[in-house]
Amino acid sequence: EIISSRTMLPLRFISENLGCSIVWVDATKTITITYES
Repeated sequence: EIISSRTMLPLRFISENLGCSIVWVDATKTITITYES
């Protein structure tokens, strides 16, 4: 999706395809992205 001349991509899709794991913490409304090499 393009918003104000910026391309927005789904964070989960990009991160998981790069081999990262994603955790959403509803209580704090935060996202943690972890990459293990």
